[in-house]
Amino acid sequence: MQSLVSRAQQLLQQQPDAPFAVYSSVREQVLLNVPVVKPLLVCVADGCKQLGDRAEISCTAGHFVFLPGSGRINMRNIPAQSRYRALLMEFEADDFAALDASPAVASDQPPAGIIDELLLHSLQQYIDWSVQVPAALLSLRRQEILRLLQWQGYHGLTSLVRAPSLSQRLHQLIREQPAADHTAASLGRQLAMSEATLHRRLKAENTRLQDIKDGARLGLALHWLQTGNDAVSRIAENCGYVSPSRFSEKFRQQFGLTPSELRKTRLME
Repeated sequence: MQSLVSRAQQLLQQQPDAPFAVYSSVREQVLLNVPVVKPLLVCVADGCKQLGDRAEISCTAGHFVFLPGSGRINMRNIPAQSRYRALLMEFEADDFAALDASPAVASDQPPAGIIDELLLHSLQQYIDWSVQVPAALLSLRRQEILRLLQWQGYHGLTSLVRAPSLSQRLHQLIREQPAADHTAASLGRQLAMSEATLHRRLKAENTRLQDIKDGARLGLALHWLQTGNDAVSRIAENCGYVSPSRFSEKFRQQFGLTPSELRKTRLME
């Protein structure tokens, strides 16, 4: 797994917008309310990822956990022997259509297990393909990974994907253009609904448009801080925040630490 993640890091230097990411740190990261909008496969190569308020899930090196695409989660990334590294891959709802329609096993825990040689080989193929073929073909490789996991006995995969809520659809629209001035009227037009209907449905989901905007923009900022080296002020601007100090305060309220504090976990002292 370590060699696979090293290979992924090399490819990301050539193609930063590749459909996977590598998160790494040299100091422990404690992150609150991290949004997970799409089903997310996390494969740990070094250290340990703990999930939940009380570390209910612990994913150590050589293991994976497959998170459902809904809600927010608290997590800790804990280095071992000086570093933490993990490969992350988002899956689309259509990818899951390839799975057998066998009944899902009811469980409060997301699918998790050992990264064996078959899964490792499948992940390697996906990473190598991602820089060689059109993006439309990558779904075939993601479907292969899902089929392999189901064949290996992970029957809770179908529960990872659900029909997206209005909040999730808005989150995705805002994430695609984080610096744009997203008003209720403009977003409603994109979703073919009136402004009043949009607000009414968000109220039924017990959320507000401003909360969704902040969640989408800050979630993207978290990703950029974990994977790139842009200045915090530039990330703030790219996420639609005019004031870097306002951005830092919003980030701290969301995740429990400031962008600068997070950035320090990635740097050797």
